[in-house]
Amino acid sequence: MAAVYQAAPFRLLQTCQQVLSLLRPLVEDQDLFLQLEWAPDLSPIRQGDQQKISQVLTNLISNAIKFSSEGSMRLKVVPLE
Repeated sequence: MAAVYQAAPFRLLQTCQQVLSLLRPLVEDQDLFLQLEWAPDLSPIRQGDQQKISQVLTNLISNAIKFSSEGSMRLKVVPLE
């Protein structure tokens, strides 16, 4: 069965901020630092599947937290060239 993806406008910046807010307690428990770096020329509104993007970001960042004992993690969002 093929995966079904939504294609609708959504606020990517807000989605990234929500994911980081959700995971921040895990980071603080381990004395890690988590930050978002957003390209100033990137529109915060994107087209795509907000739920899937949120799920992928949560999984990637959760894994980074799980396998890090010190330091920081940065979610860097920049346009593709």
